[in-house]
Amino acid sequence: MMAGTLEATRNRGLADALAGPVSRGDAAVVEKQLSVMEQRGGDHVALFGLMSRRAMALARARATPPAAIDAIGAAVERSLSRTLKGAATGASAE
Repeated sequence: MMAGTLEATRNRGLADALAGPVSRGDAAVVEKQLSVMEQRGGDHVALFGLMSRRAMALARARATPPAAIDAIGAAVERSLSRTLKGAATGASAE
């Protein structure tokens, strides 16, 4: 799988080799993933959210970005805001 991913990246460039729910514009899956990460507590949602931001930047760089990219971005930012607010007040759990 890794070799295929590297080959796709070489052939198409990083933005067009991106795979997964952000790449497909699957906001429902991203929202479910964010919910699971929030339930796990700790830094899980922060890490996932920051990686999702990078994936969104790559998806936006495509000739035709996913239609739901703005909805995905809003969901990621809402989740990060809740998580970071909780961490600032000491509510984050491991």
